Amino acid sequence: MSSNGDDDWRTMAGGPAARGADTVVDGQVVDGQLPEDTEGETLEGDLPSEAPVPDVDASPRQLSDLGYERYAHRRELGQGGMGTVDLCLDAQIGREVALKVLLPEVRGQTARDRFIREARVQAQLEHPGVVPVYDLGVTPSGQPYFAMKRVKGITLQRILVGLASRTRSLQERFHRRALLSIVERVCETVAYAHSRGVVHRDLKPANIMVGDYGEVNVLDWGIAKLRTDSDLTDPTTDEGAPQYTVPGSVIGTAGYMSPEQATGDEIDARADVYTLGVILFEVCTHQPLHRGSAGDRMRSTVNGVDARPSQRLEDPEFPAEIDAICEQATSPTPDDRFADAGEMLAALRAYLEGERNAELRREVATQHAEAARVSMASERIGSSETVRVQALRELGAAAVLDPGNREMIGMIEKLLTDADATRVPDEVEREIDVERRRGARHAYGRSAVAYAAGTAVLPILWWMGIRDWPTFVALGVLLVGSAFGALFLWRSQRAVGALVAPAVPFAFATLAVFSSVVGPLFLVPALASATAVAFTVSQRADWKLRGLINSCSVLSVMIPLGLQQVGVLPPSLDFEGGMVLILPHLVEFPAVPTSVLLFFVALFVALVPNILVGRAIEALNQAERKRLVQNHRLRQMLPG
Repeated sequence: MSSNGDDDWRTMAGGPAARGADTVVDGQVVDGQLPEDTEGETLEGDLPSEAPVPDVDASPRQLSDLGYERYAHRRELGQGGMGTVDLCLDAQIGREVALKVLLPEVRGQTARDRFIREARVQAQLEHPGVVPVYDLGVTPSGQPYFAMKRVKGITLQRILVGLASRTRSLQERFHRRALLSIVERVCETVAYAHSRGVVHRDLKPANIMVGDYGEVNVLDWGIAKLRTDSDLTDPTTDEGAPQYTVPGSVIGTAGYMSPEQATGDEIDARADVYTLGVILFEVCTHQPLHRGSAGDRMRSTVNGVDARPSQRLEDPEFPAEIDAICEQATSPTPDDRFADAGEMLAALRAYLEGERNAELRREVATQHAEAARVSMASERIGSSETVRVQALRELGAAAVLDPGNREMIGMIEKLLTDADATRVPDEVEREIDVERRRGARHAYGRSAVAYAAGTAVLPILWWMGIRDWPTFVALGVLLVGSAFGALFLWRSQRAVGALVAPAVPFAFATLAVFSSVVGPLFLVPALASATAVAFTVSQRADWKLRGLINSCSVLSVMIPLGLQQVGVLPPSLDFEGGMVLILPHLVEFPAVPTSVLLFFVALFVALVPNILVGRAIEALNQAERKRLVQNHRLRQMLPG
C-alpha cells in the first residue's frame, strides 16, 4: 500500500484495519498501533430533534462526474483493500477535504453498491457525532468517490492502550469521568442512528475518534445494517487484520460483536447496545471484556462473562450504577438488554448527572472547609468562641455536602475535642450552674441526715456527765441548727451561692465547740478534715469556696487552741511522766461512755470521707462514660 508517509489512511480507505472505513485520520493507526497524537477539529451541531425523521435511504442512484474537477489533488493519505483516500483542496469552497475513491481493481456491482451505500448512510446521519459527507459522484473514469470532512484526533483505542501502559499525558487528560463522557457522546450518536433505522454493527474503540477540544466522532459506517434492507456481503476479506473483522455472514469484530452477530442470527439495535456495554467496560477497566485470540474472544462472547468492572478491578467502591449498566447492556439475551442506545444513554446520563451534582457538592463543601480552615488558623481561635462556632458551622455544612471527606471529619473532631476549658460559653456555664445546684441540693439532703445523726452525741455526752452546761447547750444548739440549716438548703433549691458561704463557718464553729470535750488537738482535726472534704466534694467548690473551707477548717482547731494558750479557756492537755493527759472540761471521762464516744467519732471519721469521695469518683466515672458514649455516637454520625 502506498501511503506517502500516512500509513493510517488505510482505515479510511477500507483496508484491514477497519472494513470500508470512511474517516480521515492523519497519522493515526486505528487498530492497535501507537502513533503520535494528532490534532482535532471541533464539531458543532445540536442534538437530534425529538421530531420523527425518515429512515436512511441507501438505495443505488445514478451518479454524475460533473463535480470531480473541483477537487485539486494534494497528496495521497492512504490506500486500502477497497479504496484510496487523498487529501484534496475543494477549489470551489477553498477548504481541504478527504476524497475517498473506489479502487479500479475492485469490480462487481455489489462492491460498487456497497461503496455508494456507505457514503449515503454516512451523509444522511446528520449528527455532530458523524463525520459529514460533502459530495458523492464518479470520476471521469467511472469510479465512485465521496468527499468528506477531514477529521484529526486520537482514537479511543489509542487512548485505552496509552492508559493501560500508564502514559502520563493520557492519564492526566482522560480520567474516568472524561472517558464516561466520551461513551455518553458515542451513545448519543448511536441513539440517533437507531432512530433513523441504522445499526452500526462494528462499534469498537478503533472506530471512535476524540478531538483535542472534546468532539467525539463515530467512524466506519461501511457495514451498517439498515432497517429496510438485508445484509450485504463484503467483497473483501480481512485476513491478518489486528481486530479480526469477520467477512461473510458473520459481520463485525471479534470481542466487540454481540452473541447474535457471532452466531449469524438476526440482529437489531440491541446488537449495538451490547457493543456499547463492552466499550463501557473497557473504558472503566482499561482492559477488554473478552480477551485472548479471535477464537477465544468469540467463545467468550457466546458463552458469556462477568461484565461488572468492579469484579475485574476488584474494587468494592466502584460505582454500582456503572456495574449495572454494563451488566444489562452485555446480557447474552437481547431481550434483557436496553432496547436501544437511547435507553442506555438515559441510564448512563442519570449516573453522570448524579456525579456532576456530587462534584458540585464537593466543590461547595471545599469552599466551606476552606472558610473553616481560615478560622481555625486564626490567632483568635484560642480566645474567641465565636470563631470556633463559625468554624464548626462551616464544617457542618461541608460534612452535609461531602460526608465522605475524611479531612473535614478530622477538622470537626479537632474542634470538638480541643476545647479550651478556661473559656466556657455562657450557655455551658448556665448548664454547669444548674448541674451544680442539683448536686449541691442532694448533698445538703444527705448533710441534714448526717447532722441529725450527729445529735446522737448529745445523749452520749450527757451519759458521760456534764461539767459545763452552757457549753453543752451551745453544742446542742449548733448541731440541731446545722441539721435544720441543711434541711432548709435542701428544700430551698438554692444550695449554692450566698446561702452556702454562711453554712461553712457555722459547721466548723460546731467543731470548735466540740473541742471542749477532748481538746482541739485530739479528734477535732480529723473531724475538721472530714467536714472539709464533705463541703468541697458536695459543693463542687471553686477556688473561692475552697479557700473559705480550708480557712475555717484550720481555725476550728487554732482558735480553741489559742484561747487555751492565753487563758481564756482552761487547758485540755497535761504532760506527766512522759504521758499526755486529757483534762476534762465539758464532761467527765467514765470508761464505758467515753469508749462509746470515741468509737462513734472514729466511725464517722473513717466512713464519711470515703463515702463522699467514693460518690464523687462514681459521678466522675459516669460523666466520663457519658462523654465517651456521646463521642462514639458523634463518630457514628460522621462518616469515615
